[in-house]
Amino acid sequence: MRNGSDQPWNVMVRARTLTGEGTPEPALAPRLRDQQDQHQVGALLEVPAHSDVTVRLPVWVDPEVLTTTRLALQREVVVVPLGSTEPVARSVRPWVVARAGTGLSLAFGLTTAISLLGLAMAALGGRRLLSRLTTTELVTIALFGSLTFVVATASQLLGHGLGAVLGPFAPFVTGWIDETFRTCLLATLVTLIPRPGVVALAAVLGWLLRGVALGSLHPGDLLYLGNVVVWLECWLWIAGLTRSVSWREESRVRRLLRLIVGFGIANVGASAAGLVSSMVLYRLWLDPRYAAALLAGPGFLYVAFGCWLAVDFAASLRKVEA
Repeated sequence: MRNGSDQPWNVMVRARTLTGEGTPEPALAPRLRDQQDQHQVGALLEVPAHSDVTVRLPVWVDPEVLTTTRLALQREVVVVPLGSTEPVARSVRPWVVARAGTGLSLAFGLTTAISLLGLAMAALGGRRLLSRLTTTELVTIALFGSLTFVVATASQLLGHGLGAVLGPFAPFVTGWIDETFRTCLLATLVTLIPRPGVVALAAVLGWLLRGVALGSLHPGDLLYLGNVVVWLECWLWIAGLTRSVSWREESRVRRLLRLIVGFGIANVGASAAGLVSSMVLYRLWLDPRYAAALLAGPGFLYVAFGCWLAVDFAASLRKVEA
């Protein structure tokens, strides 16, 4: 609250949650003994002259009464001067209360299990993979893994500025840098070295560089990394990108389709796992339409465009390598 006058204010601030019909919502009724109206909570406040004061009022939720998964409610806040019964200010705004269902818990459990499998694959199979690769292949993987770190860092720095302007729509812009060019690099790498574990090794290397440089070594990133390893390796193998080298001699269209199937579906799965983890770990509520747009745009379409760029780029590199 802001007091622009020359005198201090002594007021009572009250808040309550209303249904769409304007009646109090029993599932969010306060549980305070000293409240005459059991459907609102209040606080006495003194606002000095020419000063700002922040008011924080608690919210109670009764899970036994809240039976639905999503409620479209209204939050009413009124300001009443001491000694008066009439409010001098009233604000009523839409307020959505969402409750996580069993499906989200099951999805998070599955995401965690897949992540642990991916981390185990990286830890147990990484050493064996390193012993089988030649020095030239290791240098190539390190180069492309480092480039993915550069792309991810540029995208993250750009996202800090765009996030202040675009808010939740910033990923649709930064995805052109992160998803498109990172996919182009990894698709080129698997074309040059079509072997299991190569792309996962580059992804782990890029994550380690990003963690050391930007401090992103926390459990949420580990969950995402494990899912990336599993989804990438499984779908690259299903698409035939790591089972043999014969696909590199196919027509341009067939090579492009293989890359889109392998990287596109893998990225959608890993992105969905990231959204589920964010909703559970950070208590976020995401509109299903927004989540679907993220999976369809940065999750798949941007990746498909990166695969389209990689086809000719990888072919030119193979000629130089030959």
